[in-house]
Amino acid sequence: MVSNATRSIASWMFVKKPDLEDLLGQALEHKQLRPIIEEKGYNETKRDIKGYLQDAYNEHKHLLTSATLSDRVDKLLAPVGLFSDYTKLAGGFGYGIGTVKELIEAVPKIYHNIQYLRKTKRWWDVIENAGLEFLSWFVPGGSTIDLLNHYINQSSRYIVDEGVHRFIEQRYLTKDKSPAKIVDMVGYNGSLAKRQREKNTKKRNVGGLGSPVGALA
Repeated sequence: MVSNATRSIASWMFVKKPDLEDLLGQALEHKQLRPIIEEKGYNETKRDIKGYLQDAYNEHKHLLTSATLSDRVDKLLAPVGLFSDYTKLAGGFGYGIGTVKELIEAVPKIYHNIQYLRKTKRWWDVIENAGLEFLSWFVPGGSTIDLLNHYINQSSRYIVDEGVHRFIEQRYLTKDKSPAKIVDMVGYNGSLAKRQREKNTKKRNVGGLGSPVGALA
């Protein structure tokens, strides 16, 4: 009984790095795939998207490595954070303890955020991360934020989005002769769709009729 409890706590603290199958499950719940699953079926869509998700995973899995390390450090120092929260409420020296804790956590998190920004260009995510770290330090009870696996979830969402967008672009915007129906249903706004809209706008401006994807404009 004790050993089971110990294993459960260890499993919670040393959070598992998501693998391809984990991300595939998340991808199949992506809102932009729902109409495609309705049309093609769950198993066919799963088979079709897996290769695109594999490419995105292989390209960005180092982000999951640094994200997992960041979240593990958060979990390991969670008791310290909860103690500092208590002393803040009691009027003690909680902010000093919290500052030391945040400095320790900052080492893997700064590295992760630099890599994340370099690879994704999502500066708004980095700003969100900084805001959450400030709340975790400043607000009494803010240490509970450190229990949410925030960095793993954020990096997983990015990789899943990349895989889904590549799948839609390659399968429905370059091979399908009339992709507007699928694209309109999923509300897709990827880079290839944007270039196609710009191209169609130029054609209309010179009196051209445009292509079927013109319905996206």
